[in-house]
Amino acid sequence: APQLADERDRRRLVDALLPGRRQRRANTDPIGPYLDALGEIRLGLRDPAEVEEQRDDVEGLAELFAPYRARLADRGAIDFDEQIYGAIEALLADGELRRRLQARCRHLLVDEFQDLTPAHVLLLRLLALPALDVFGVGDDDQVIYGHNSADPAFLIEYAQLFPGAAAHPLTVNYRCPVQVVDGARTLLGYNHRRVDKEIHAGPSADPASDGLRVVEHGPDEAAETLVATVQGWLADPDVVPSSIAVLARVNSLLLAPQVALAEAGVPLISVLRPEVLDRTGMRAALAYLRLGVAGQAMDPRDITEVMRRPTRGLPQWFPDRLGRRTSWSIKDLRGLADQVPDKEGSKVLRLADDLALVVAAAHQGTTRDVLEAVRDDVGLGTAMTMLDRTGGGQGSSHLDDLEGLLGVADLHPDPAGFELWLRRVFGREADPDGVTLSTIHRVKGREWPYVLVHEASDELLPHRLATDVEEERRVFHVAITRSSTATVVVADANAPSPFLGELDAPGEPPRVIRSSNARGPAPT
Repeated sequence: APQLADERDRRRLVDALLPGRRQRRANTDPIGPYLDALGEIRLGLRDPAEVEEQRDDVEGLAELFAPYRARLADRGAIDFDEQIYGAIEALLADGELRRRLQARCRHLLVDEFQDLTPAHVLLLRLLALPALDVFGVGDDDQVIYGHNSADPAFLIEYAQLFPGAAAHPLTVNYRCPVQVVDGARTLLGYNHRRVDKEIHAGPSADPASDGLRVVEHGPDEAAETLVATVQGWLADPDVVPSSIAVLARVNSLLLAPQVALAEAGVPLISVLRPEVLDRTGMRAALAYLRLGVAGQAMDPRDITEVMRRPTRGLPQWFPDRLGRRTSWSIKDLRGLADQVPDKEGSKVLRLADDLALVVAAAHQGTTRDVLEAVRDDVGLGTAMTMLDRTGGGQGSSHLDDLEGLLGVADLHPDPAGFELWLRRVFGREADPDGVTLSTIHRVKGREWPYVLVHEASDELLPHRLATDVEEERRVFHVAITRSSTATVVVADANAPSPFLGELDAPGEPPRVIRSSNARGPAPT
């Protein structure tokens, strides 16, 4: 069987094939966009030149596409997308193979139809011809993988894809309490690209008024509000930790729930791993924190880590010069600036000035003060925004990583011990019977009695990098409908998600509870 190429293999292959003239820029991921674009071509069945023309971050993609596939074939390897794309090619090119397989595939049952891409749909049609007898089971309101070319149109226009098909809409939600079903129905009513249907709660659904609640918190109180909600559920002797799930829009925003719940003694099982601290934004922020604490004895390795985040145009020789000493002070760096040409000296002075800001924040303030100075005054937040725009995917936002770190800053305000404390919390053993922490995308199709949706706030739902608001609304719908007993949505009172106002259903709207210190307007 062919070897399956993982992401690291694919990155190396793309890097080896990229045009040598392409200029690399600091604070960007030059490979990620190409991996995404290769998926757009094969799963989206798009012309490589068209994909390259519509993007500004994949120069040479059209020339790279064929050699990339050839290199995979030469190595006896395939990637996930190639399995589908290659099967389509084989069926189109070999009539005998196509007829033989069609005779074996007279009736097809396809589950999770909402997750299919154009390539999957074409593969099904090729196999199902001539009768096109395909029984598809899917929910257009759960199409949340648009970045992989999934599209609700495949269910909306099912009869065109498979002529003669009859529709059997399922309009009863047997899982969720009445409040959740009503809120979800009203929320989805704002979407225009849907199968025409109206979902209602099952006859045994719990009609309690607290089946869906929105809990607002004040600035920097998200973790505290989350812990209080989970502990409130666990205060009931009939509620066990494994009956609770905490869901977030993106991976790094699970950092605060994981740390806060662990510190509160709540058993956990989480998709978040310590490796998140090694991602670009967090790694740089933690290096700045160490530099601030070190003051006049800064590690040259930490200076090297942050010297291009944000970009300062420092010369190539600079890391080598740093490595000649075991420690540096602000004064030492400014002295180095005097030893080089003025143009380069000014860049070294800018770095020294930035580090002086961080040292001052660490000396005078809290962990939050340092991280906010790094994000706002030094400019790491802007650098991570640049990286997000070139990084190829909203599910891997580096700015979210930085915000996730800020989300736990108040749980350990001493900057000197923050990183050690954070890594110690990550070192705790997972409990398979604990509260589940996960992203929304990972839990589609699963359910728990109690679900908390963490940080349903502006720029997260919908996500600031998203281009399809209707899909983001479907993501939120998936999140709130994972519960069979109760869903609590936690949001920043000063920046609530616009989707919260769309939850109001006929009759009693979901209750909005504000924590005692919450400030700012409630959502309408």
